[in-house]
Amino acid sequence: MEPNLLNMERGSASSYTLQVPEGVKHRSNSQFSDVSQTTEVEAKQNIIFGNPAQAAWGILLDYSRISTVHGVRYMVARKRPWWERILWICIFVAAICICARLIAKIWLKWETTPVIVSFSEKTTPIWEIPFPSVVLCPESRTVNGTFNFTEAFYQVIDNPSRDKFDNISTTDYENLQTLSQICDADLVERLKFKISEPIDVLDTMVSLAPTINYTMPFGMFKHKVFFPDGYFTTVFTDLGVCHQFNGMHQSEILHFPSTTNFTFEGEVYRESTWSVDEGYRTRANDNNTYPWRVETAGARGGLFLSLQGRIQDIDYLCRGSVEGFSIQLLSPDEFPAANKQYVRVPFNKDVQLLITPQYITTSENVKHYSAERRGCFFNEERSLKFFKKYTQNNCVLECLTNYTLTKCGCVKFSMPRTKDMPICQASDILCYQTAEDDLLRDQFEHGLIGYSDSPDCNCLPACTSIVYQVEISEAHFDVYKVLEAYRENYTDENPGLVMGRTSIFFKEQQILTIRRSQLFGTTDFLASSGGLLGLFVGISALSFVEIIYFCTVRLISNLKMRRKVKSVVYQQ
Repeated sequence: MEPNLLNMERGSASSYTLQVPEGVKHRSNSQFSDVSQTTEVEAKQNIIFGNPAQAAWGILLDYSRISTVHGVRYMVARKRPWWERILWICIFVAAICICARLIAKIWLKWETTPVIVSFSEKTTPIWEIPFPSVVLCPESRTVNGTFNFTEAFYQVIDNPSRDKFDNISTTDYENLQTLSQICDADLVERLKFKISEPIDVLDTMVSLAPTINYTMPFGMFKHKVFFPDGYFTTVFTDLGVCHQFNGMHQSEILHFPSTTNFTFEGEVYRESTWSVDEGYRTRANDNNTYPWRVETAGARGGLFLSLQGRIQDIDYLCRGSVEGFSIQLLSPDEFPAANKQYVRVPFNKDVQLLITPQYITTSENVKHYSAERRGCFFNEERSLKFFKKYTQNNCVLECLTNYTLTKCGCVKFSMPRTKDMPICQASDILCYQTAEDDLLRDQFEHGLIGYSDSPDCNCLPACTSIVYQVEISEAHFDVYKVLEAYRENYTDENPGLVMGRTSIFFKEQQILTIRRSQLFGTTDFLASSGGLLGLFVGISALSFVEIIYFCTVRLISNLKMRRKVKSVVYQQ
């Protein structure tokens, strides 16, 4: 039982009878300087009867007596050599420093890399994602007989006066200006176009381009033959007029659809029942879903395209020695002009494109992190001016569009735009090409040194995305031998005919899904930090509560008791 240092007998609800130890009431505060015992009673003497410094020392003695923090009791222990106390103080400070350094490393890891990109626990069947959108672009920009680019080019180059052209018609000159936007850049520098009356670039380009029926006589999808009418839509890319299979309509991609006036005869609008974030809205049969999907991998569940052209359509000046077609494979909700990755399909070749989708998803438990920390944008986090859906390619194209408009006062024909944004003419080609180079350089400088003259596009990847990676194999294809074997005279009716064909299909039935998930969360940070604190100094969560308790509740209680005792002592 504790010694009865303070025997407080309650007399009533409002009064106490305090018995002060003999001799205590006649001492001054200076006479308590030697009172620094480590027992509980002697610690209370310092707290209640000592001066403020002695009271603080008494509280420290009281805390060290019951503290769970390692080493504290040895640092203030009485009757121990001074060098032993110094040693324990040094050990304690060293432990705190090491622990703080390790916790700082954990904090840096939590702050900079809270997200890990890894393979998901489960694979995804190919029928849960759409078949890729296929964008087919003929390398022949015109149909023979409509316009000869090479002839018109040299008519302008050979003309001694660039202000007046007597050897070329106005229509041919306008056609030359229009096609120069999709031909090699060095030709434009030689032509040196001057500012002239605006040309309807889109209308002119469409009037010259081969139609889908001219380009592709037939195809097969999921082993069923189809004709291109009703399956392909017309789109504009950097390569000019192209034809898209299984893509979402522009009204579902853009806030301001700009090419609805150029819908060819036979094109059909289909409402989308799929989004990259939520997947397909219905489990109904394929007749009610769009974009289309397939049930099996391999050629039987893929797309086959029979492609054709004519030797006389090929212009070797506009695009060099390129023959055949360029093909894009992209997500159906992506704007075709935003993607600049193409696969070449030449004439007289049978090309197989084997698709391996890269399907990236993001766990909901990282949504509370900032986009910079998780390394991606959710669709609702990043709104774009022109596009309804956020993708990294859409963001980059929009940034380039805004930058081009600022630098040149117009936008390229393949860029998204509003009705009041003019389309660049032939005299602006060098300007928008230079603007793209400048923006790329500025973005490089921004990423390298953190500063550039142009605003940062801030185009992080989308948190959920699909990228179709392609493996290519090809074999020789002799259309004349094939038609001869089938006893067809198709080439006799179409002199100069050249053909090629391509098959596009999934390589595997199941795909490995890539998932962004939390690598190091708040719980992990607290657990790691708590483990280090417990290892080095024995601190737990209750240790912090204990410190707060001694600094608040215990301190207030001691101060109240100190004032009451002091008042009684001075009254006596």
